[in-house]
Amino acid sequence: AKKELAEPQPQAMQLEKRLMSAYTITDGLAGERARWSRDIKDLERKHDLLVGDSLLAASFLSYFGPFDANYRHQYLNCLLKEMSCSG
Repeated sequence: AKKELAEPQPQAMQLEKRLMSAYTITDGLAGERARWSRDIKDLERKHDLLVGDSLLAASFLSYFGPFDANYRHQYLNCLLKEMSCSG
């Protein structure tokens, strides 16, 4: 009778370790799901702005291309300052 009780003991301990590992993995994946959801929302927002940002950059380079880098830098700083003040 003791032999019959002793045989399942190591198997039960091994199964308990596997179960704890499974819980650890699923808890970690739940945290990843939340992070992935935030990343998806951020990427969708950036995707919505991509066309406008590209158009703005292309128009700036087209118009200010002939000017030297110092003038472009000064103008861009002035423009950004005005944009931040206007809200």
